[in-house]
Parts: sequence; C-alpha cells; structure tokens
Amino acid sequence: MQSPRLPELSPETFTPAQKALTEAIASGPRGVFKLSGPFGVYLHSPSFGG
Repeated sequence: MQSPRLPELSPETFTPAQKALTEAIASGPRGVFKLSGPFGVYLHSPSFGG
C-alpha cells in the first residue's frame, strides 16, 4: 500500500489560517466541516481553499 501524498493533519496542529478556513466552511451551507474530501486537501493551502 502506498503512503498518502499529503501528510495527515490534526485539528490540534492547525495554523490560524487553517482554523479560519474550517470555520468558514462550517459556517457555510454545509453547516459542518469534515476533514475528508476536498476540504481536507484545501487545508494544506488555506489561501487556495478560501
């Protein structure tokens, strides 16, 4: 099995920009943030995810 291309992230280690992005996503129409799918990838580049 291959290792993932991107390192796994943990909410405990989020930067301020990553925390802001998770809050923005959670306050949107989805109403929740999950560390899966495209949103998890966006956290690796919060300015792109915004």
